[in-house]
Amino acid sequence: MHRFAAALAARADATSALVSQENGMPIGLSTAFNGAAPAGLLQMYAELIKVLPLEEVRPSQPGSTIVRREPVGVVGAIAPWNYPQVLAMMKIAPALAAGCMIVLKPSPETALDSYVMGDAAQEAGLLPGVLNIVLGGREAGASLVSHPNVDKIAFTGSTASGRIIGAECGRLIRRVTLELGGKSAAIFLDDGDVDTFIAGLGMASFMNNSQTCTTQSRILVARSRYDEVVDAVAQYTRDQVIGNPLDPSVTIGPMASEQHLQRVLGYIGIARNSNARLVSGGGRPAGQDRGRPARTAAGSSSPPCSPTSTTPTGSPARKWSGRSRR
Repeated sequence: MHRFAAALAARADATSALVSQENGMPIGLSTAFNGAAPAGLLQMYAELIKVLPLEEVRPSQPGSTIVRREPVGVVGAIAPWNYPQVLAMMKIAPALAAGCMIVLKPSPETALDSYVMGDAAQEAGLLPGVLNIVLGGREAGASLVSHPNVDKIAFTGSTASGRIIGAECGRLIRRVTLELGGKSAAIFLDDGDVDTFIAGLGMASFMNNSQTCTTQSRILVARSRYDEVVDAVAQYTRDQVIGNPLDPSVTIGPMASEQHLQRVLGYIGIARNSNARLVSGGGRPAGQDRGRPARTAAGSSSPPCSPTSTTPTGSPARKWSGRSRR
């Protein structure tokens, strides 16, 4: 595992740039999550093996109980496109530490960087069959989930897909771990400090172009502070630098796919046709007709009304943030 980590670390710069080209992640963030984090996770779990007992005796009412840690078997790991390297390794590293075999199915949108992981595994000397990478879409994922030789599924992705996977694993009495998308809301109270709020907005709502499962894509604001907060958020979005994700000065890169761009623009259209008010952005930036750029959007409504207020736009929701007041 340490050799695997070293092989990934040696490729960190190239891998970070590759992922940014795949999904539009700003290069600074990609360097941390796709370059450094996977190797760090491998090292952490490799060290954990040294201190975690494989067997221990615990006291129980009848006398004592032996707790034995054994490999589950074959782990099917399904990773998304927003943080492909680190979210894949969050499944691979603990499985390797436990002595399991892994079948990784990356997202089709970020399939190229999985080859980097495969090359690093080979260089590190992982035995054939320990880490297997299968490329494909939903059909490949469904086959992996229901395959009779798979003992556990680890999935990160949309809530809709997670429901299907959870139901199938329940039918098969198969272990499953689900990390799903959400539609998180931030709450700004009467005594909130706008400067502090804006200072944290990048991490809370716009990290990785808002393509993060923890994105706070709604902000519920106390009526007495409503206009002030809407103006501050609108100005924050106008100040963002949209462009090539490999440029360190860029804060918002392109959308991960044309399909996702059209999906989010569709949500913005739905909101504009309701009683929401678009106060910033919401379309392609001027002079950027090629590729998948979108102007960072902020809107407001009172009361919350748009489908974007309650429906997860997937893992993740990208540019539209429905700003609502209570």
